[in-house]
Amino acid sequence: MKFKKLFIVAVAMICMMAFGQSAFGAHGIYDSKETAGMLFPLPFDDRQLYISDSSDADWYVYTNNTSTPKSLYASVTAPNASYSLEGSFKYVSGFESGLFRANGLTFLSFNNIRLLPGESFYLKISASDPTMDLYNLTVIANETI
Repeated sequence: MKFKKLFIVAVAMICMMAFGQSAFGAHGIYDSKETAGMLFPLPFDDRQLYISDSSDADWYVYTNNTSTPKSLYASVTAPNASYSLEGSFKYVSGFESGLFRANGLTFLSFNNIRLLPGESFYLKISASDPTMDLYNLTVIANETI
């Protein structure tokens, strides 16, 4: 009898996990600047996530909450060349830049993005032909002189 109950519980748990959607692949989570995931603490190193379809995008934000300027490095290793990494600034004054695109095909990166205290940098990851394969995101901030 105990084995039968254990088996039923195990099957129920497997079914719940098998049909659940990942938080990072779901629409509505990290899908806009307003719902961007905070990149804290840094380094945000080698996080593996995925884009569910061509209308999905993942947004992240790093805000320099220190009293010194930071130099930001961000990279995405993508499963195919349809992925893009874009970035934009939000300055202390409130002005926001437009999106600009990182270079590369399956390895996309921004180097030496300088952020003054109080400034934010947004990252947008999207794909025109996504697979359910994972992409790797790495973000590192260093103090600058």
